Amino acid sequence: MTGLSSAASVVVVGAGVSGRAAAISASEHGANVVLIDEGPIIDLAQPGISLRPNTLVWGLFRDHQVALITDGKVERLCPEAIILATGGRDRLAAFPGWTLPGIKPLVDLQTEGADRPLTGATCVVAGTGPRLLLAAADIVRRGGRVVAVVDGCAPAGDDHDAGTERELRAAGVAIRNQSKVVRAGGTERISDVTIAGIDDSWNVVAGSEQTLAADMLFLHYGVIASLELARMIECAVDFDPARGGWTVTHDAGMRTSQPGIYAAGEICGIGTSKLATATGRLAGLSAAVDLGALDRATYESARSELQSEIAELNVESGRINLASIPGSAIARLIQPETVVCPCEQIMAADISEALAEGAVTFNDFKRRTRCGMGMCQARICSPILASYVEHAAGYSPKDVGLMTSRPPVKPIPLAALAAAADVG
Repeated sequence: MTGLSSAASVVVVGAGVSGRAAAISASEHGANVVLIDEGPIIDLAQPGISLRPNTLVWGLFRDHQVALITDGKVERLCPEAIILATGGRDRLAAFPGWTLPGIKPLVDLQTEGADRPLTGATCVVAGTGPRLLLAAADIVRRGGRVVAVVDGCAPAGDDHDAGTERELRAAGVAIRNQSKVVRAGGTERISDVTIAGIDDSWNVVAGSEQTLAADMLFLHYGVIASLELARMIECAVDFDPARGGWTVTHDAGMRTSQPGIYAAGEICGIGTSKLATATGRLAGLSAAVDLGALDRATYESARSELQSEIAELNVESGRINLASIPGSAIARLIQPETVVCPCEQIMAADISEALAEGAVTFNDFKRRTRCGMGMCQARICSPILASYVEHAAGYSPKDVGLMTSRPPVKPIPLAALAAAADVG
C-alpha cells in the first residue's frame, strides 16, 4: 500500500458535530489530528488539525492501521489513537411498494443536492420523530408540495415543533400523528401513498386508510448508528432501545473495548447535536490525556463536567429514541413477496423459509439467503430483517444481532484493493 504514515497522533473518522468537537478538543491540548470525512469539511480552520475531505476510510486493521482512499489513491495512516465519529443513518421500514423509485431515506434531502429546488414535487414525509417536521418545512421552502407528514408518534407538544407545525399547516400540509404508511402504488415509480391510523402497538386502525397522490416519499423511523468500522476492529457493542438500538460500548471517557480506540456521537447513542458535541469533546480530551498531552488533574475536572452534561442529555434523548422505534407490528405490512433486502432482491418468503430451517441471527440469514450481501452491506435491510423476525418468530433485535463487518466498508475500485493487498 502506498502512503504509509504515522505522523498523526490522532485520527478522527467523521467530520460531523461529534467528530469536529473531538478534533478541536484533542488539538487544543497538543495532539496532532487528522480529521477525515467522505464529504466536504466546511469552515474548520484550527491549528493542529489536518483536514482530509472527500476521503473514505474503508478499513480499520490491527495496530491502528487506517486504510483510506481519495480520488482513487490508497493510503494508510498509523496513528497512536483513533476516534470514531461515524454517525448514523435513517432507519427504514418495509411495506408493499417501498422499493419503488421516488422513495428515499430522509437524509437524501441533505446529502443529494441540499440546495436543489423541489418545485413541482408532490411529497409525503413519513416515519417517526421531530426530524419529519423539519424535513417537511425544508421541502416547502425549496418549492415542493408536502401533502402529509405521517408520524407514528403521538404529538410531542414541544414548543419548537409547534412553531414548525404551524408553518406547515399554513402551507396546507396535513399532519397525521399516530399513523403510518401501509403501501405505495406505482409501476415505473411511486404514484401514490396509502396511510392509516395505528394503535399503540402499531396495528392499523380498521377503516382509517387514506390514499394520497405523491411522486416522492421520504422515510425516517429514527436513526441507527453506523457501527461498521467499530465492529471491523472488534469494538464491543450492545443493544439498548433508549440509545436508539446498537451502540459502541465505552467507558466514562468514551474509550472503547479496544486500546487507543475512542467513540463519539451517534455510535454511542442517538441524540441531539448538544449530546454529540459533548461526547466528541470528551473523546478528544481522553485521547489527549492518554497520549500524555494533557495533565490528569485538568482532565478529571473537565471529564466530570462533561459526564454530567452527557447524562442529562441522554435522558431526553432516551425518550425520543424509545418513541421513534416502530412497534414490531409494523412488520405485519410485509407480504411474502415484499422485498426485505433490496440489494439482493431477497423477499420475505425467503426469510420465512430460513426461519423455518432454524435461522435466528443475521449471519444465519446471510448464509442461507444472501440477505445483507449486497453493496450496502446490510445498512438498509438490517433493521427491516430484525423487525420482521421479531414479529414473525418473537426473537428480539438483540437475538438477531448484526452482520459481521468486513473491509471494504463501502465499495472501492478493484485496483485500489490490489494496491492494498499488504493490509491485514
